[in-house]
Amino acid sequence: MAIIANRVCSYHAPDKMINKLKKQHLSIILTFAIWFINCGTAIAVSTTSFSELSNQNILGKAEEAVGRKIGDYTLTNQDGERFHLNSLLDKPLIVSFVYTTCDYACPMITQHLQAAVKEAGRDFGKKFRIVTVSFDPEDTSESVRKFGGNFTNDFKNWLFATADKETIANLVKDVGLSYTKTGSGYQHINLFTIVDTKGTVYKQVYGIDFKPKAVLKTIDMAVEQKRLWVHFANIFDTIKSVCYTYDANTGRYVPNFAMLIPIILGVTTLSAIVFLFVYMLRGNRYREESRITPRDISSKKIF
Repeated sequence: MAIIANRVCSYHAPDKMINKLKKQHLSIILTFAIWFINCGTAIAVSTTSFSELSNQNILGKAEEAVGRKIGDYTLTNQDGERFHLNSLLDKPLIVSFVYTTCDYACPMITQHLQAAVKEAGRDFGKKFRIVTVSFDPEDTSESVRKFGGNFTNDFKNWLFATADKETIANLVKDVGLSYTKTGSGYQHINLFTIVDTKGTVYKQVYGIDFKPKAVLKTIDMAVEQKRLWVHFANIFDTIKSVCYTYDANTGRYVPNFAMLIPIILGVTTLSAIVFLFVYMLRGNRYREESRITPRDISSKKIF
């Protein structure tokens, strides 16, 4: 009987050791999780200029605009001539926003629109048009024409425009654009908007780098009024839209590490929690499998 008791105790001894190790691992994991969360929060809060936009839920505002009908605003083109926005809606319209003193994101977006125009060839002007609007009240017809001349000579189908403050405020609200004044420039979400012939926002295209063929495919879908479905490309474009931010000290757009680092820390924290959960489940299973009762010992004839 002493032999049985000793062997039973020897098989239950690992339970105490397992529980002790689990408590130690739990303490370590929770400590790192709290540290990761605190670091991410501190970094995000320290970036004031970005938080100003994120508090406005910039991506939410952009996506909520999809399906919204835009107003018939009066703008002034690069030649100083006034026109109604609805006059361009006999075919799908790409609406992009810039400020002409921008030296990175705005030219990059416009350059990729230029690539889409070249890819379209003769279809440009037949299938779709573009209007690029400045949201900077300091811009004039002359400044937008100079800016636009770097990308096109066809000002009939690609207009560059300005407007008064009230018109710009209403137009950017309709299309879901967020921007804020930062030093000598602006911080803004990087996107352009595709408006269908009904005058409603059909799709937002995010980022500063996009494929011309993808843009033209969306234009074709807008022409045919096909319904868009969420897919991985949309998610990837959304992530790219917050990858660049305006640096007031250098006057340039730079990778937005203040957004990326909290995301990475958040994913790491979540992974640690999932690991802990799996670890606890496996620990319980191991403990059940390793527990041996006197009846088990008797049936297996260990002694």
